[in-house]
Order: sequence, then structure tokens, then C-alpha cells
Amino acid sequence: MVVQWGNGGARGGVAGVGRRRPNNDFGALLQKDAVLEQYAFSSLSSRVSLMDIAQIQAKLEVFATERDWDQFHSIRNLVLALVGEAGELAELIQWVDDSKIDVFLNEGGRERLGEEISDALFYLVRLADKSGIDLDSAITLKFEKNAVNYPVDKAKGSSKKYSDLSWSK
Repeated sequence: MVVQWGNGGARGGVAGVGRRRPNNDFGALLQKDAVLEQYAFSSLSSRVSLMDIAQIQAKLEVFATERDWDQFHSIRNLVLALVGEAGELAELIQWVDDSKIDVFLNEGGRERLGEEISDALFYLVRLADKSGIDLDSAITLKFEKNAVNYPVDKAKGSSKKYSDLSWSK
């Protein structure tokens, strides 16, 4: 189940992932309530599978709603917050030599890095939700485009951008 944030009602569902439903769709609202109840923060230590984006979306919505933070989560603000988190990720390893990255990770850096990666993921998921982007579809489409742009026979072992790969026949 994918839950749209804000005033857009619910979208998706078991039988119709990705379909938008109007705000006045009582069934969608009940379904949204059921999802929120199912994924509500019963425990902050509960595990979330990274493959279940809908569960992450629902937990983030509950978290933001409980704190009345939706008012601050405009697309612009979410993008800027994401940039800030990318900066915090960079700050963690900015001066760590590549040869010492394992030491950094094993001496507490892994936990700190995980926290910053989680923050970035939260903002990405929230941004997609606020933008009306179905992440399942967007990710699938991007994999398909990358497979075309970076065919194995041309891109294997290369760090070149697809436009710089040799496309001779």
C-alpha cells in the first residue's frame, strides 16, 4: 500500500497500486487509516525491510503527523533538507583516507554513517510522496533506462557516463 501525504487522500492499494483516489473516496480513507494503524509506531525499534517502501512511507507519515510537521514538508524544504543530509554524510568521511575507511567504520563510524543514510532515505521517500511519485514505478523505470544506457558489453568496467561510451556498431 502506498500512502500519499498531505491533502491528497490515499493512492494505491492492494488491488490498485499507483492509482490516485480522490479525497472524497471514503473507502480510500478507511484503507489509509487501516494502513496507518497497521504501521503505527508501536516500537521505535521495530525493523523495516528496505524493500517495503510503503511501510517506510506510512511510518514517516505517522511520525510527521504526530508532530504536526507536514506544514514544514514542502517539496522545496525536503530537497534542501536532503542536501543537508548529503552534506552530513560527506562530513563524516571527508578527511578519512580511503585506506583507513575500514578503521573508521569499525570504530563507530558505521553506526553514524547508518544514521545519516537513514535520514537521507527518509527525506527521499518523503519527497517522493509529497511529489506524487510512485517509487516502485520510478525505480523500475530507472533500472530499465540504465540497462539501455549502460549495456554490459559497453559499460562493463567503465566509469564513463553513457553519452561517453563507445557506441560504434
